[in-house]
Amino acid sequence: MKRFKDLPKKPTSVALDETTIQELKGMAEIQGIPCQVLIRVFILDGLERLKKAS
Repeated sequence: MKRFKDLPKKPTSVALDETTIQELKGMAEIQGIPCQVLIRVFILDGLERLKKAS
């Protein structure tokens, strides 16, 4: 993830249900990172997996 740390970020919006948001916040708290960082990690990890699968 460090390779993406210094790249400029562009704000985006994603609609999530309240249960998902609460789960993400809880997981982020356990990991000791901000919720948006956790979401970014999930998205980037998912993209890498998709690239490898294709």
